[in-house]
Amino acid sequence: MSSFEPLSFADLKGKKVGIWGVGKEGLASYFYLKSLGNTPLLADRQVGLSDLDGESFEFVELREGDISPLFSCDVVIKSPGISRYCVEAEELRKHGVRVVGGMALFLTEVNKENTVMVTGTKGKSTTVSLITHLLRSLGEMAGSFGNLGTVPWDPSSNFSDCKWAVIEASSFQIADLWSAGATAVITALAPDHLDWHRSDVETYYRDKLRLCSLPGVKRVIVNGEDGNLRQKTALLGDNPYWVSYEEPLVEKYLSDFSLPGIHNKMDALLALEVVKNLGIDYDERSLIEAFSTFLPLPHRLEKVAEYRGIQFVDDGLATNALPTISALRSYIDCPVAIILGGSDRGIDYRGLVDVLHKHPRPICILTLSEAGKRIAETYLSDKGESITETGTFHFASVGAHAQLSDLYICETLGEALRKAFGWALSFSDRHDMKPPVVLLSPAAPSFSQYKNYLERSEDFITQVKMMIDEVERSQNVFFSGS
Repeated sequence: MSSFEPLSFADLKGKKVGIWGVGKEGLASYFYLKSLGNTPLLADRQVGLSDLDGESFEFVELREGDISPLFSCDVVIKSPGISRYCVEAEELRKHGVRVVGGMALFLTEVNKENTVMVTGTKGKSTTVSLITHLLRSLGEMAGSFGNLGTVPWDPSSNFSDCKWAVIEASSFQIADLWSAGATAVITALAPDHLDWHRSDVETYYRDKLRLCSLPGVKRVIVNGEDGNLRQKTALLGDNPYWVSYEEPLVEKYLSDFSLPGIHNKMDALLALEVVKNLGIDYDERSLIEAFSTFLPLPHRLEKVAEYRGIQFVDDGLATNALPTISALRSYIDCPVAIILGGSDRGIDYRGLVDVLHKHPRPICILTLSEAGKRIAETYLSDKGESITETGTFHFASVGAHAQLSDLYICETLGEALRKAFGWALSFSDRHDMKPPVVLLSPAAPSFSQYKNYLERSEDFITQVKMMIDEVERSQNVFFSGS
């Protein structure tokens, strides 16, 4: 079997298949293969997989660095989170094992003409949701799949019922693809996931943007306001269509669009361009109304509570610096207490730190985990400081970076949230500026303290509500900012 020949799930009939990583995609692949009469071997480092809807299965627990239990397989379907460049993947290939991705297998065997694939460092989920919402509002059967929505090849998904499939695709998945949907959408580009992509930003860019040049792609729609994308034109296919931020379009279609910030409006304009290029009948009034009824995604600049004018906003989907920068700009007129940090993927936080410095209103920075510490070190270095044992810093509104600012290095989300609340209360009765915002926008993944971003956001929401309830029950509770 050639190492480069495209495969489909159907091609795996009669072969010994291993599934490396028993997450959402891994389980979807398991049940899909079972429906085709093939029972694969499941392999993961996690312990405790005891039941698959009452089915018997073969499971092997992998030890750190030991991939040998999969050497006997003909094909291994790896989890997207496992880098195609890692030592274990290379070891499998040396033993003659094909290492493939589930999305690649699936796209080989489906009609891609009515498939829209969306990628980008930020804005993917919002753009996928907008495209799906617009199509449904026009009476089309459409569904969201991939990272947002269900795994399209999961037997329980409604993929086969949809005329239009809108798939959110990550660089992890795209790096393994042999083909793609007819419409490719690129929302933004900035360094991310470098640890997966050989710790090399150019590898990340190539892996993500190869979507534009894959067999099956007929149109590429690109955010024309993104400077990094403008510099990577050679990677965007033969004839990319650049979408610009145009006020007349914004005024016409988005006057009642509820999502804050120019970045969200840019995502809306990309979605609009996609729908207009799919060859379906539409009328302008229906599109305008559809934008007015679109609801923001959970955990994407989602207001979860308010107390004495203080807004508590969950932007837990922001696992990279770029969406966090956009979130800060959405509250440019407000005092902001921002909770940052998580697992460190080695990305450059210089741009984010510059935006923190330039925020024109008072700002409180609360950092968590490895990425948070690195953000704090960069911020403090600019102010001639370094991290101390107290982890607490106060800066008056003097010097090169002129806004009033505070920085706290915290151990837990609960600690950060209480300090953020105490800080925000000191601005809640000010009449010379807008009410303050407590913003969870981590600019990093959650794996150092939580299973995923959903668990982190749910903890944030739960603790916000508990904290407000405590205050309302006892006005004597003191939230210390020191």
